[in-house]
Order: sequence, then C-alpha cells, then structure tokens
Amino acid sequence: MKRVKLESCEGDIKKEPTTDVEPTVSEEIDFKELKLEKVIDQSALTKYITFKGEYKGQTAVIRLEKTPFDEESARNSLNAPELEAKRNLINDVYSRYNIRPPSNGVADLKAIIVVPANETVLAKYSRNETILFYESPSVYQMIVEKFITETVEKNKDYNQWVYNILEGKTETEHVLYNDPDPKDGFMLLPSLKSSGDDKDIHYIALCHRRDIRSLRDLNASHLPLLDNIHQIGHEALNQKYDYLEEGQIRSYIHYHPTFYHFHVHFEQIDPAEYKSSDRDNLLTDVIENIRIRSDYYQRRMLAFPVSIKSALWKHIDAAGIVGSPYPRFLGPPGVRNMWNSIRYGEKRII
Repeated sequence: MKRVKLESCEGDIKKEPTTDVEPTVSEEIDFKELKLEKVIDQSALTKYITFKGEYKGQTAVIRLEKTPFDEESARNSLNAPELEAKRNLINDVYSRYNIRPPSNGVADLKAIIVVPANETVLAKYSRNETILFYESPSVYQMIVEKFITETVEKNKDYNQWVYNILEGKTETEHVLYNDPDPKDGFMLLPSLKSSGDDKDIHYIALCHRRDIRSLRDLNASHLPLLDNIHQIGHEALNQKYDYLEEGQIRSYIHYHPTFYHFHVHFEQIDPAEYKSSDRDNLLTDVIENIRIRSDYYQRRMLAFPVSIKSALWKHIDAAGIVGSPYPRFLGPPGVRNMWNSIRYGEKRII
C-alpha cells in the first residue's frame, strides 16, 4: 500500500498532487441576505439555536453555537471595567451571576448554514421525537438497503461535497493528512461540527473509495483500510495535539451515518461533557468484531436512534416494520415471528 509521509501536523503535509481540475468554490454567505423565519431547535445545555430561514429565495438552515472559551479573553473580560454583573442567587459560599462581558466578549459564535436546505436537512436540524430502532439483518436487506441505494442514486449530487474534498477542489487548507491510495487511503480533516479551536477537537476521516456506504458494508476485505485509518489517524492527531495524553481521542463510526459515504469520527474525550451516542460504534470494536467474523455486520441486529420525521423512518414505517422496542422473546425464528405478529397486531416484524 502506498503511504504518505506525515512531515508536520501544522497544516503542511506531504501528499500526492491532485488532478488538474479547476476548483469549484461555493458562494460566500452574505449575512445581510439571511432571513430568519422560525426556531426549529435549540438547547440550553449545549448552547445552540437553529432557525429555518431563507437566503436569496432558497430555503436555508442557520445554526448558531457558542464556541469554547479562550482563557486570555475570559480573564480580560472578567476584569474589564465595562463588565455588567447581576447577582441572582447567594447561599452560603455559593453565588450565581448573570454577566454581560464587553463587546469583545469571551467567546465568538459559530454559524453553520445550509443552502439550499431540502426536507432531509430540515429534519436533521429540527427537534423532533426520536425512537430507538432495532434493525435486523433481514430488515436491512429488504427495506433499509433499498432506501440507502435510492437516496444516493436518485440525487446525483448527494455526496458531491464529499467528492469536492477528496478531489482537492475545496477545503484543501484544512486537510491534516491525505493517503491517496484508492483502496485503503483516506483524508483527515476537521468536521463541520468543529469550531477550529484546539479545545474542540473533532475530525473525520473520509475514505477515497466510494463503494462503502455504512457499517453494514464492512467485512474482512476492509480491514487494511480500517487499520490504516485507526493507526495513522490517531498518530496524526497525537502529533498535532501533543499536549493530549494517550487515549484522550476516540475514533468511532456512526450507524446510521449522517451521509452515506464511509467515514470515521475522531473526537477528544472531554470528561465534563463526554456522553456516548447510541449511534457510536468504536472503531477498535468494529475491527475486532470483523476479525472474529468477516460478515459480523451483515449478520447482527443493529440498534440506532431515528427521528420519526426522517426520510429513513418514513420508509421503514411505510413498509409496516416494527423493530422497537426490542423483542423480548428470542426463540426459534418461526415461533418468534408468530409471537411478534400477535404482540404487534397487524404490523410486521422481521
């Protein structure tokens, strides 16, 4: 396998030259043209708010988040003479204040804007009811795989933003590492969710090959790719963020992913905020499971949270499939299906 030598993790890396294709750069957003219509999601815990809006006649999603604190700015703000502070609680040694820092405050805002925003994007960024769905191998083969294929193939531009990155047309300045091997290579760069701050480490590894859509597709033939992503991905991030201790970055695969082009997440473990998602499958676990059995992810039931407004759930529900809650009776398939048909009435469970 052809390797790319990682000379530095400060932005300059040794990589193969990209093809001579003229870069296509998206239009920079003119914030004065954004029209906010309604709030579709917000969180007091994680400090974000999301609007449905309009941008130059097209539907838009606008999400605002507070970026991590910068120590120097925080110190200067708290000592600034123009700081406004209002106490709203005092009890023994504890007190709580609402403070308004000066205009050059302690943290900026990060804005994520999606234009045009289709129904799938709106569902993704909207707050709605979520259930935990248990997807059996047969449900995947009969229902879900068809949905994924139609989703990717129906829209020829579905993964175009991914291909723009892999082909060197966009975000080249953000790439931390690139192994151009078409079979086992990948590109490592910050996730869209990352603020770019050293305290907010979230990267994704995008594989160059385009025939792997999700965890369900993986088998023993993909172990060289997975091992490459795990080993080199962690090495590159440990070099760049050399102040982190070994084991402070975790790598994982979402199921279902947000987009159907195989990728792996790398994220710093923050003890104050760490919470494993029901979609997270640790990369090391995935590798070991496949080593034990090549078709592990084609044979096992996979549980994942799904929004009841998502296109995926609508597709599953339209097929009359019930996969949640998890069936408590695990006898022989024939008996199990008979029991489930009684339990769930006219709905089918496979």
